[in-house]
Amino acid sequence: MAQIFAFREDRLGFRFQIDRKVILGRAPDCDLILFDRSASRQHAEIYAVEDQYYVADMASTNGTLVNDRPITEPARLEPFDAIKIGQELFIFEPKLDVIVGPAPSAIIIEELSEEVHNLITRPVGDGAMHISPDDVADLMKLARAIYQGASPEELRKLLDEHLKARFGMTYMSILWPSRPPAKRLISFLTSHDDKRLLLSHTPFIRALRDREALLWPNRITELQFNEGNRHVSHLDQPVLIGPLFAGREATGLLYLENADTPFNEKDLNAFSALLLMLSPAITALVDERERVESELLVRDEVPDASINLTSSDDQVKIIFSTAAQVASTNSSVLLSGEAGTGKAALAGYIHQSSPRKSGRLVTVSLSSIPANEIERALVGQAPESGEIYGQTGLMELADGGTLFLRHVEYLPPVAQKTLLMAMEEGMFLPLQAQRAKAVDLRVISSTSIDLWARVEAGYFREDLYARLNSLTISMPPLREIKNDLEWQVNSFMSRAARDLGLSFTGVDPAAMECLRAYPWPGNIAELKRETELMVLFSRNGRVVLEDLPVYLRMATDAFLVDDDELPPLTQEAERFQLARAMARCSGDLEAVAELLGQKAENLILKMRLFGLDPIDYQAPLKAALPKGPGQTTVPA
Repeated sequence: MAQIFAFREDRLGFRFQIDRKVILGRAPDCDLILFDRSASRQHAEIYAVEDQYYVADMASTNGTLVNDRPITEPARLEPFDAIKIGQELFIFEPKLDVIVGPAPSAIIIEELSEEVHNLITRPVGDGAMHISPDDVADLMKLARAIYQGASPEELRKLLDEHLKARFGMTYMSILWPSRPPAKRLISFLTSHDDKRLLLSHTPFIRALRDREALLWPNRITELQFNEGNRHVSHLDQPVLIGPLFAGREATGLLYLENADTPFNEKDLNAFSALLLMLSPAITALVDERERVESELLVRDEVPDASINLTSSDDQVKIIFSTAAQVASTNSSVLLSGEAGTGKAALAGYIHQSSPRKSGRLVTVSLSSIPANEIERALVGQAPESGEIYGQTGLMELADGGTLFLRHVEYLPPVAQKTLLMAMEEGMFLPLQAQRAKAVDLRVISSTSIDLWARVEAGYFREDLYARLNSLTISMPPLREIKNDLEWQVNSFMSRAARDLGLSFTGVDPAAMECLRAYPWPGNIAELKRETELMVLFSRNGRVVLEDLPVYLRMATDAFLVDDDELPPLTQEAERFQLARAMARCSGDLEAVAELLGQKAENLILKMRLFGLDPIDYQAPLKAALPKGPGQTTVPA
């Protein structure tokens, strides 16, 4: 299977696997969505004939270029051909491994024909046996600072100062593993924000696999693709390359250049001794970064979904069965339904049932963030000059895990494009950054409105809707799943009593019938909130009719059925509600009808059935004394 590799600076690192045929363009049904406005909706296609690949323009407006030449008929693709569509630049079948992360990128170049002369190696740690006495004092000073727990700012400053003073370092790059479950190597730290590391695959693998410090005899200065050829420029200037350790495992890499004075074997010995000592410091810097990210993490509590898992309702069973199946994939999921129906609980269940459960579930309610701050919240911002950490975005926090976007309809257009790029390409560009970062996340989104209507109105991107809507799960309102209501009520009340340290013995049948009659417009969220309050104010651990709020006792669903369909307990609850409504409205039938949302003639029939007389609820007439000169009316 072939691949194309994005070579634009802001998208460096994105690669797309090509099967037998792919369509490139701006339309949401394209296999590879392009973000350049000069691209047509269906711009070009790459297809295979036997084992050979071709690219063809699809009558696009601005044309397709291969190696800077416009194509008018299908062009046969060879390795390292450059395909240009608008400002998008792709390289066909490159032999590269691009490492991105918080620092500028590193490119590991494969299949270089290299004749290495004068290579000197040293097993890590052995350099201490050959270290010069001149280096001992500075290494001890650095070691003391590391093991005494210097702050991240102090560690970075000490490291920079030591590398410059001892090695004459003019460029430094550190590669380190990302957090699990992604576990890919990232570019963690460099000494220059405007330069990326270019490194041959051979010393890269040799340093990590063989745990060797290398005095590599040359460095790569440039990588270009032109006329279907790859051009790699070398400079005969030795560099230092060696592994960094997490525990006993060689997991990272340190690279040093000195553009002024060539490194020698004495430098290699000092470098080898430094690597083992430096690993705890790098680990401390990584841990501090993750601590800062954790503090920035949006902590939006996800409700427990366990109450739904034992539901007897067929709709709920189907929903959670579907969620369990989709959890094993990386597909995005759109959760729809009224507010309070349990979409957040379902998102949490999908995450915890997925292979990503060891990663973070980052939840954010987009409706609570100002529109002009949403993009910054998602992608973060590069650090200002002199700062170690910038603002970490939510997508980076969710790397290796799940990003749950509540109220996704609030995404502004610029943030919609950013999210689509992250989902399509696994890349995003922080604000004020020069290079993109890689991200591996799953997106779950939720909405309480008709999102497609927003697409038709032009407020929401159709291509993003298509990506978010790989699978839609609709959560039913509580009024449609009342078979489980009694069980849910008792479950919520039992938990609330346990948390509050109170006793709970059950719900009075009349109160339960009243709860069944109420339509629960706030759904499960409202049910949970109200049941907790009922437990708090219940008497002797049992919830009775009088413990229910007035608006629950005046539920109107019971008025919508014939009297002979009502069980006795429902009739008792209905009579109680009607009597309370009449007392509240002082027997005014029109006011009672408006309060209960019923017709006055229906209420009269109910009153006769229950033996209720409006006169009994009218306020007593107020007598007035006759007025004398200068007197005012005095109430009796």
